[in-house]
Amino acid sequence: MALSAFRTAIWIPYPTANPGNGFWGEQTSTLNFCEEDYALSSYCAEFCNVNELPFSHVFLLTPRQTVTNALFLWLGIRGIINCIQQKHPSIFLISYIGYMVVGLGSILFHTTLKYPMQLVDELSMIYTTCLMMHASFSYSRSRTFSALLGISLLSLAGSITVYYHITKDPIFHQTAYAALTATIVFRSMWVMESQLRPVLSARDPEKASYVLNTMWTMVATGLSIFLGGFLIWNLDNVFCSQVRQWRHAIGLPWAVLLEGHAWWHLMTGLGAYYYIIWGIWLRQCLDGQDTNIPIDSNAYSANGPLTMASPSPQGRSFTVRGVAAGLAVGTIICAANMYFGLQTGWVSIMSMPSSLMGFAVFKLLKPHLRFPFSPVENVLVQSVAGGMAIMPLGCGFVGVIPAMNYLLEPNEQGPLSLSTWQLIIWSLGLCYFGVVFAVPLRHQVIIRERLRFPSGFSTAVLIRVLHSRGQKSSPQELDAATKGGFASLAAKDDEPALVEDDGASAEEEEGEPEVSKDLDWAYNMRLLLLSFLVSGIFTICNYFLPILRDLPVFGTVAASTWLWTLNPSLAYVGQGIIMGTETTLHMTLGAIIGWGVLSPLAKMKGWAPGPVDDWENGSKGWIVWVSLAIMLVDAVVSLAYIALRPVFTTHALPALGVLQRRFRQSRIASLFRISHQYSPIPSEAREEEEQEEDDDDDQASPTQEEDRGLDDAPTDQQIHSKVVFWGLLASILICVLSTQIVFGHLVPLYAIVIAVLMALVLSIMGVRALGETDLNPVSGISKLAQLFFALIIPQSNKSSVLINLVAGAISEAGALQAGDLMQDLKTGHLLGAAPKAQFWGQLIGATFGAVFSAFAYRIYTAVYEIPGKLFQVPTAYVWIFTARLVTGQGLPYMAKEWATGAGVLFAVTTLARTLSVGRPWRSWIPGGIAVAVGMYNVPSFTLARAIGGIVSWYWLSVRKQSTTPLIIIASGFILGEGFLSIVNLWLQALKVPHY
Repeated sequence: MALSAFRTAIWIPYPTANPGNGFWGEQTSTLNFCEEDYALSSYCAEFCNVNELPFSHVFLLTPRQTVTNALFLWLGIRGIINCIQQKHPSIFLISYIGYMVVGLGSILFHTTLKYPMQLVDELSMIYTTCLMMHASFSYSRSRTFSALLGISLLSLAGSITVYYHITKDPIFHQTAYAALTATIVFRSMWVMESQLRPVLSARDPEKASYVLNTMWTMVATGLSIFLGGFLIWNLDNVFCSQVRQWRHAIGLPWAVLLEGHAWWHLMTGLGAYYYIIWGIWLRQCLDGQDTNIPIDSNAYSANGPLTMASPSPQGRSFTVRGVAAGLAVGTIICAANMYFGLQTGWVSIMSMPSSLMGFAVFKLLKPHLRFPFSPVENVLVQSVAGGMAIMPLGCGFVGVIPAMNYLLEPNEQGPLSLSTWQLIIWSLGLCYFGVVFAVPLRHQVIIRERLRFPSGFSTAVLIRVLHSRGQKSSPQELDAATKGGFASLAAKDDEPALVEDDGASAEEEEGEPEVSKDLDWAYNMRLLLLSFLVSGIFTICNYFLPILRDLPVFGTVAASTWLWTLNPSLAYVGQGIIMGTETTLHMTLGAIIGWGVLSPLAKMKGWAPGPVDDWENGSKGWIVWVSLAIMLVDAVVSLAYIALRPVFTTHALPALGVLQRRFRQSRIASLFRISHQYSPIPSEAREEEEQEEDDDDDQASPTQEEDRGLDDAPTDQQIHSKVVFWGLLASILICVLSTQIVFGHLVPLYAIVIAVLMALVLSIMGVRALGETDLNPVSGISKLAQLFFALIIPQSNKSSVLINLVAGAISEAGALQAGDLMQDLKTGHLLGAAPKAQFWGQLIGATFGAVFSAFAYRIYTAVYEIPGKLFQVPTAYVWIFTARLVTGQGLPYMAKEWATGAGVLFAVTTLARTLSVGRPWRSWIPGGIAVAVGMYNVPSFTLARAIGGIVSWYWLSVRKQSTTPLIIIASGFILGEGFLSIVNLWLQALKVPHY
């Protein structure tokens, strides 16, 4: 009776199914299961079948399921981290990644019931099993056998894929998967008894018995769980109609316990996890290593090894909590970047605020930590956050995708409406190869050339200050550390204890230094929170008082007719602070030229007869062509200089020197000498000069011995060359396949391949420019890619504009990721973080950021009018106008003449700025990109940024204060508006009235 009353008290009627009317549209998958479609959520076709991973709405889950969900996700992450920390063979790391891909594919399939997602779910099971087969059958065999086995398994997986795609027969897939699984399980059993038992018995018979008995227990447990899940699933299929009646009878939340396919997912995942652990254990024992079960290996114990590998200067470089904190911080920054990107095209990885927020979180949690939060772990936090933060721009959601969705004309194969799952596939295709390609570039620009990477260096200094014990570094020490070796900024005496005593620690006993340190971080954190709240509150006020976004500071006529208003957004003031005085003033110059001179001129002369704010017929669209010309010539001149300078300095100058020496020594030169001016050089001096010249020649080409002497991370902390090679190859294939899946026949395969290869080449120039100037010229790089593809794609092709956009997006993605993530690698290098940990952290951040950005873009486009007054997406217009320009479409009247003149003028100014680096008068030469951005953005944003630039000048030049608190305040302004704009989004979605 009590039980019945308890069940009735929390009984919720089971909702009615709504097949075909969910968010994802009609089902295209060939399979459907017993759970009723779109019963629990209009956004998820089979809610319980995706809840084995915590991406679903956990507020509808029972506590038991919530724990299970957390356990399932923990297994995959824990396995990956265990492989990294314990240096297990890479094949097992890849297997864990495949294990998680199966779960992700299952989520996407059961959420959407789309056929491509079904393939991701089912085929990844085949591929992961093939990986484990290779790990088992190739052990202790020759390289030739391993290579042939790999080719055979690859052919087998490809054959299964093709046959299943053609027949769409689920029985074939299930039979193939069962056969592969049975093969690998029985093979492992045979290895355990025939190979491992004799080896262990010869070493220690008693221990051998214990190890093998434990292994058999694990095998029995894993198989029981796996087969039990299979049995439940089949019962669910056979008695589906009866089970559905039971669900409606018992209601929610109890009905979710009767979702047989969900139990199959959970139990399959547990069984597969047991098998991977068993495989690692087998290999570990056969190699004569530790026979302890590798499911824990003390990797997570406070008494076990803390580092990923050998000598990391401080703490662990890769931790679950660090990844989780990085994803949380990255989510905030990613949301802000999507907001500002749709408004003006501006994004930032905000590495300094990321490290500060990560430090603050762990500082508050310090009493509950098992081991201290170290500088290298902070590097992981900001690496994960940075990898996630750049995805709105890197995946094209602030430029290319809006251009395809809203600006492509029907004769250009548009407008092209991409579904949410297509956006996710596109994002995942673009988010990897730039990260992987950054690894080989790291050795060249950070280890060998030791480029400064100013933002990465500043972040390293901030992390050092946050974690140091009151230590101060002189400017000379910091300058020396800029080009220092591995861990040159790491505090030498800051080795964290594994377990803190209950009493006062050594640093607390020092008294004043600890107080000073706490005041430093607490003061900076208060600045960040205060600026965050002020900006956020002002953002919410803007919803109810939209007039605050456009203040007519120059009069109503200038505001209504010529769009000269001020948006007093604290976020844009913060952007101006970060950009600096020089850049913002150049942007203001661009606004004056574009909106104060060219816009009225085009309107009065009749060149742009429409309303000023009309992109098609108004002066707003007319002046974009001028800004495009400026951006193109700036990109060509800047990148040409970057590309040709190493060739010139390495080959041309030495060759000229040799020619000059030979000329001086020749008889011809003596004809031009006047006898009374000639004085012979002593032989000793001549020998010294020749020796110096020989030394200079030798220095022009570093030897392999010099490379080996460079100061880098320990070998076991670096990314293995095989991982880089196969990772780069896999990421390129993923990019090509995803683009082909999304766009199909509209974009030819050869164009995608060329775009990816071109992105790799342009990434080199982008990384070098970022390392020297702290500016990543991604906008110029994408324009160069568009220009190149205009030459190889015939204008007669109806998809020429679309192909141009896709090619430019791929090139921009590669250069952006490789460049901005190189800043993080520079930070980690200076602080002694393991590059391997940063690499995997960046991949995790990029994956989550790609998926999150796709959903965020879909939400913004569903709630707001785009293009609209609030989200004008100017970058989308720049993309589409560039594509039309380079593919030969006509320009508005007189735009060609003015664009040509502006291009010639700024080609000269760009060359002058390039050649005058370090000169005091360089700041007075306008920068092409900054002027162009000031032209295509409306003045309201530019004026706010100019205010921030003036504030920066006053603080740094007049007050002579430190830049750190100013950057923190600016970051708080940006994050406050960007994150709390989500509140405005919900208010807009709910149609809350405002003035």
